Amino acid sequence: RRHTRLQGDWSSDVCSSDLGRVNLMDHFAELLPSVGKKIGLVTLSNGMNTTLEGFEEMGFSITSRVTEGTLFIGMLTPTEGFFADIARSAIERGNYVTPIIAQTAAFMSSVVDKIRAINPELLWLDIRHSEGGVIGRRAIELLKPEQRQILQKQMCSFTIGSAKIGRAHV
Repeated sequence: RRHTRLQGDWSSDVCSSDLGRVNLMDHFAELLPSVGKKIGLVTLSNGMNTTLEGFEEMGFSITSRVTEGTLFIGMLTPTEGFFADIARSAIERGNYVTPIIAQTAAFMSSVVDKIRAINPELLWLDIRHSEGGVIGRRAIELLKPEQRQILQKQMCSFTIGSAKIGRAHV
């Protein structure tokens, strides 16, 4: 009923028979806190079948909407082709800790420790699409309980789509 198109265009048109077309990036400011804490870090993780060029476009689109001076880090999981990406995502959804999940957990652990030490009022905006969302969720599961508690206070997570492909989609 609803799908998100990200390949080559971070305008993210979401289509629904009830809603018409909605450009999620037109509502980007609504996702950010308007008062109080400030976004100090923005991270982006791609979904399946995303090219480097498409990922760069996503990153440029996001950085054009955040306050100047905000640190932006893009974490690209290179595509191996649609069907190979589906197979990799299925492994990531299981109980197996893949290298990218372990690397993401190590990155998140370092960020959690540093962001709190730098400024406990800074927020981390974490944007993930499909497979990136699976990787992020699994990485968070590997963090220490106290690190997960800090993330609950300092991370705004925005995940688009799920990396689950059912029989109706193949």
